Amino acid sequence: MTDSNVPRFEKSGLSRESRPWGRQVENLLKQLVRDSSRSGNSDLNANKTQNSTMAELSNQIRAMPIPVAAYTSDTGFSLAATRYFQVTIPIPAGKTSMTLTAIANVAALDATSGGAAVASASIEVGGSGFLHSSPIVPASKDAGASAVNNLITPAMGFQQAGLIPGSNLSVALAVFATNGSAFPARSQNYATLTVSCIFFD
Repeated sequence: MTDSNVPRFEKSGLSRESRPWGRQVENLLKQLVRDSSRSGNSDLNANKTQNSTMAELSNQIRAMPIPVAAYTSDTGFSLAATRYFQVTIPIPAGKTSMTLTAIANVAALDATSGGAAVASASIEVGGSGFLHSSPIVPASKDAGASAVNNLITPAMGFQQAGLIPGSNLSVALAVFATNGSAFPARSQNYATLTVSCIFFD
């Protein structure tokens, strides 16, 4: 509403005695209309500022890096065949790049060959359109009186762009031996795989 929409007391049919009151009412209505207009504009500007601030804050939150960690372990296995220990990591929405670090620890007991057989391990990271592999790491040998413990610590780290949000990363530790029969299932055999990722735009 504007001043021009305020009813005019001259057209109201008021008696001469009532016209001063009518003029007061008309002036009061005009003032209320002007105040309402100023308040509306002020609220509109405040809402625009608030919306802009919230949009900027939302953009900043979306741009923040997202750290993700995953872990798996197993014990008591044999190396009669290649053993795989795997974790799956979803790529967060809006993130297309990452840095990744993976480290593993393996111990496998050579129960029969006296140290002639060798266990080894490597880490592979695969995603949509890429595959990274660590070098194959042979075991160091912890010689015992009647058996030889094979200790392996493979690790890798890299950066990757071009990720597809919503798809998955697969990180696998592969453990194998030159003579698998020398590594039967033993309770002290163990493997751990720890993966740390930071996803960003």
